[in-house]
Amino acid sequence: MLAVYVLLTTVGIVMIVPAVLRAIDGMPGDVMTSSIGFFGSFGGLAALFSRQIGASGLVTLIVAVTIGLAAAVVHPELLVKLRERSEPGHGESTTIS
Repeated sequence: MLAVYVLLTTVGIVMIVPAVLRAIDGMPGDVMTSSIGFFGSFGGLAALFSRQIGASGLVTLIVAVTIGLAAAVVHPELLVKLRERSEPGHGESTTIS
């Protein structure tokens, strides 16, 4: 099962990167892909952590699903904040002399 959690984390991170880069560029991202990415990466990391502290398989699965779903639900707001923060005129001058 450890390999599944590592694979889940890796796939999640790979799916998060384009969404974060699009948010930094101020472009809208694909909600479904980024939701799966956030679910996978945070769920996988939570599962790896709970296995490290010695939790049973069922507890690990419950922790992974709970943390992953929470991250997937919260992520659109995080990407909007990141997109707003990276817009021109937000705290820095973008004029070219």
